Amino acid sequence: GGRIYSFSWAQAVRAFVDVTVVLQVPRFLVYFVSMYLMGVVSEVYRHSARTRLNIFGKLHNSVAKLLLAEVAFRGLVGKKTTLTPQMLFNLLMRIFDEQRKNNVLQDEELIKMTTVIFSIMDKDGGGEISCNEWIEACTDDGDLNIHQLARFFD
Repeated sequence: GGRIYSFSWAQAVRAFVDVTVVLQVPRFLVYFVSMYLMGVVSEVYRHSARTRLNIFGKLHNSVAKLLLAEVAFRGLVGKKTTLTPQMLFNLLMRIFDEQRKNNVLQDEELIKMTTVIFSIMDKDGGGEISCNEWIEACTDDGDLNIHQLARFFD
């Protein structure tokens, strides 16, 4: 014997709703966790999500960051041409002096922070941070980086 099938709008709508709910729940959970349950990281995500995009404002801001990064690097290293791990550590010690005095940040944690930051900034793995590496680190924040900026007018 054969079977007779009939179309039911109610079942079609129900199937569509079921599929939509199943597909949206994981997405919503990831969104909710990332936006509200991850502490400081969630604060950063929320701020990024609320920031409006203004491409011309980003262009001006990016050029200003490039200039500031280059001037800052020259001021940090003086007559030297690179930044060493010890120099970075000494700079961070000064920057986080108040947190160290208040026992918010321990010297061992500052050493770890220096190691992580240095390894990320030292793109070529040469053991020193060049001016170009410094500029790239200072301007590669998700907006226009130096490579995108160069291509913008290409």
